[in-house]
Order: sequence, then C-alpha cells, then structure tokens
Amino acid sequence: MSVVEILHFIFKRKYAIFVTFTFVVLVTITMLYLIAPVYGARASVLVERNRAPNMRTEIQPGLEMIEVINTEAHLVVAESVLTLAVDRVKPYERTTPMSPMRQRVENFRLRLGELGLMTYLSPRERWLRRLSRTVEAEPVPNSNVIEVLYFDEEPERGARIVNAIVDAYLDTRSEIYRSAGEVQIYRAQIEEVTARLSERRAELDRLRATLETNGTEPGNRSIDLKSQTLNQELAAQRRELDELRDRFQPEHPRVVTASERLAALQAELEAVLDQMEEETKLTARTDQLDMLIEADASTFNRLKTRLDDAELAEFADEQLRNVRRVDIAEPPNKPRFERLFLIILSIPLGLFLGFALAFIREYFDDSVEKLEEAEDALKLPGYGTIGRFGRFRSILR
Repeated sequence: MSVVEILHFIFKRKYAIFVTFTFVVLVTITMLYLIAPVYGARASVLVERNRAPNMRTEIQPGLEMIEVINTEAHLVVAESVLTLAVDRVKPYERTTPMSPMRQRVENFRLRLGELGLMTYLSPRERWLRRLSRTVEAEPVPNSNVIEVLYFDEEPERGARIVNAIVDAYLDTRSEIYRSAGEVQIYRAQIEEVTARLSERRAELDRLRATLETNGTEPGNRSIDLKSQTLNQELAAQRRELDELRDRFQPEHPRVVTASERLAALQAELEAVLDQMEEETKLTARTDQLDMLIEADASTFNRLKTRLDDAELAEFADEQLRNVRRVDIAEPPNKPRFERLFLIILSIPLGLFLGFALAFIREYFDDSVEKLEEAEDALKLPGYGTIGRFGRFRSILR
C-alpha cells in the first residue's frame, strides 16, 4: 500500500476518524471528572532471617526463606486479619448522611435480597469483600520485605486501613505463634499449690497444738518412762497376786484387792500405750507434713519463675519478633494516575479506535469510487465525473 493510497484512505475516512477520536477523548475527560481518583496507600514489613517468630519459638533452619515470605504474605490478607482491621477502622460507618440516589440503590439491594433474587450484604460485609479483592501483599523481589498496598478514593481512609491491616497482622501472628494458654496454665497450677500449702500448714499447726496440749513434744521420752514404770509395777503386782493366791482363797479381800489393782494397772498401761501410739502417729504425720510443705514451697517457687517468664514473653516487645514494621502508611498526596496522563493516553487510544473503525468501514464498503471501476462493472464507456459538491456549486453560479 503506497503513501498516496494511505493518504487517500485517511482523507476519505477523515470524518469517521475525527468523530471517533473526539468521542473517545471527550468520554475519557468526562469520566475522569465524574469518577473520583484513587489513591494508593502502602506500608511494608520486614521478615528477618535466622530469627524465631517470637521469643517463645525456636528457629527452624530447614525452612526456605521464600516459603516464609509467601506464608507471611498470605497471612497479611487472611480473612481474620481483614476482619479485625475492618472492625477497628469501621469504614462502613458513615459520617455524612447518605445521598438520595445512594439511598435508593441501598433500598433496591435490600428489596432484591428480600425477594431472594440476590444475597444482600451489609455494608460491613461488603467492605470485607472489597478488601479481600483489592488489598495486595506482595514480597519485594530479592528482599525479605512484604509491601501492603491498598487503593481508596479517600487518602486518609486508605492510610488508616493499611495501618490497621498491618497492626491486625502483627497481633494475629503473635497470637498464632505464642503458646496458647501457657500463662493461664501456670496461674491455675500456682493457685492449686497455694491452696494445698494453706491446707497442710493449717493441719500442721493443728497437730502441733494437739501435741502441746498433751504435754508432749516430738522426741519427748516421758511417755516411754511412764510405760516402763507401769510395766515394772504391773510385774510386781502380778508377783504379789501370785503369792496371795498361794496363801489365801480367791475370795479373800487381799486377793480381790490385788486383782483389782492389777486390772487398774493393765488398763492404765493400755491407755498409756494408746496415747503413745497416737502421739507416734501425730509425730510421724507432723514430719510428713513438714516434708510435703517444703516440696510444695519448692514447686511454688519453680512455677512462679515460669509464670514470670511466660508473662514476659506474653507482653514481649515487637523487637523480640522476627517481623517488624518498616514504615507507616501516610495519606498519599497524589492519585494513582494523573488526569493529564490519562488524557494524553486517550489520544493514541482515540486515534487507534478511529483508524480501526475507518478500516472496518473501508473493508466492507463496496461502492464505486473510480471511473474505471464503473466502466468495468457496466461495460460502458465513461464520459466524465461530477464532484461531490458539483451540484451545489452549479446552483451557486
């Protein structure tokens, strides 16, 4: 196709090209001023190498860094993280009244939901779906940095949402990696040991008071001496009773008196032996309680130390984690695309569409334009041509 033919094609379809080009540019300008521009808010976090997720966990050297980065990037846009961020920022709560048109649209949605034609979502649920589709968490190539990006019509709101997502991600991540319920477990064990210590100390005090009331201290030999004395008196009384039985009849007063004395000594000895056995049990129980209390006190100190360590890890500073915030999202001062850039971009787009439409029309145009084509089609000689505006020119003459 020669240059002359190209120029002929352009001048022939100049109106189609010009109208299409003008339409595209005007529509682009109109849409740019009717649709609010979007602003991109971004923040980033650093995943450090060779560090445990937090002070409770251990390093896993076999884990590839690319797997760690991809895992963290997926966690940033997890549903639980986005839900927590939306509940903190509450972008669905309007500070200004809803416009009449927007109110009609909302009522129309609600009506369709009531009719079962579509699922009606509350503003909060719509925001969750919007964030799940638009929030981006992408690892920066050749680095350990994850960039969180979100576009919004309001710069301040976009920055708040991005910061809320990063905060929710750090909190959720800390909750995932920490030992679940460790502090509560140690506290419950300490309460149990403390209650057991109180019971045993109270029992020990009660046993010692009983021993003091009986006039016996652990290791006192007074009862042993008393039992030995009673055994000696009992042996002497038995010898005396045997002698009296040899000399007198069983009904003799002296024999009866000696028998009664022997029975009284036996009863007293049994009482002393029972007291001796009871006090032995009390003494043994006292010694046992001393050892149990000492063991419980040692257990309490060990649990208290572990509880302090667990509480320290529970409220550990972010510096003890392997993920840290690099920067905070600030409200952007320029939109994602400048209007001038989009207008300039619409110029080649309009030209392309104009030429495409002109080419299509030219391709399907079967009208006769040249005298030679008419002579070939009609098999008749031609005498001349009349210009497109020749009739109007003759009228003006």
